[in-house]
Amino acid sequence: MGDNSAIEWLRGPDGRQGMTWNFVTGCTRVSEGCRNCYIERQTPMRVAGRRFNGGEPGATTGVILHPERLDVPLKKRDPLRIFVNSMSDLWHADVPDWMIARAFAVMAMTPQHTYLVLTKRPGPMRSMLRSDDFWLEIGKHGHDIAITRASGKYRSASPMQLTDDSSAAGPWMPVRPLPNVQIGVSTEDQASAELRIPTLLDTPHIAIRWISAEPLLEQVVLRDEWLIADSWGSVPALDWVVAGGESGPGARPMHPDWPCGLRDQCVKAGIPFFFKQWGEWAPSGAVGIGRSPDKHALVGDPVDEQGHRIEMVRLGKHQAGAVLDGQTWTEYPDA
Repeated sequence: MGDNSAIEWLRGPDGRQGMTWNFVTGCTRVSEGCRNCYIERQTPMRVAGRRFNGGEPGATTGVILHPERLDVPLKKRDPLRIFVNSMSDLWHADVPDWMIARAFAVMAMTPQHTYLVLTKRPGPMRSMLRSDDFWLEIGKHGHDIAITRASGKYRSASPMQLTDDSSAAGPWMPVRPLPNVQIGVSTEDQASAELRIPTLLDTPHIAIRWISAEPLLEQVVLRDEWLIADSWGSVPALDWVVAGGESGPGARPMHPDWPCGLRDQCVKAGIPFFFKQWGEWAPSGAVGIGRSPDKHALVGDPVDEQGHRIEMVRLGKHQAGAVLDGQTWTEYPDA
């Protein structure tokens, strides 16, 4: 658990304090964006000696459940922006359905908080959020929380908002979508975007849909149908795009055109764009040719007939900053 998180997009437009909520720790690599995953460098994982057992997809740290942490947000009175399972994936195969339902019930009972969920496994997410049985299970956990709240244990919890859908079985079916829950998918390259974004947009009962293009490993082109909802309103569009470069050991440099391309697509479509960081590498403002020293890298295609390419310099995350084309981009969706 971490109050006052340093994650840039978790601060919010109103400067609200951010918090990570890790009732599951550990994960399994599924794609290139996982190659230099930060979780094994986090203090709890590092101290416990939990590391991935390889660099390729399928390598794992093992997954540990912490059910005693599930009710933590119920005890937080002041509004927070909460990153759900920053050290795992809510829809990892080793996370049981009951735990996910309990987490959603906690989110439903704490409308003062804004919850951000990020996954690389949108298939299981879609199946679960489509299921009336899953939402009924949320309601059962919400009922349990309400009973416990009556005892005075959870002073910050609010009564669960009930649905007005008469076809829903049971009096504790929560409103769908939960208005304070924002769900996104990681889209580090075009292949992951093509796989995950359509599944996200095809998933019902999500108030805010977003993508995290971090670490951005290549140019990602967002299709028009992902950016603009259809005129009937039956197929939603993305509500928010976050982009950033990779940081930490082994970080790969990000070509400046890649985040600029995403920003331009968002500006044209009127979608909020957030540039989180350059990461370990930042553009030097120069071009180079041939081999570069360890602290420099040449990226992209040649920019002239002599073969010069864009030069990136390794400055470290904090010095590299988050200025893109002379300005910062910290836009948020309307919640």
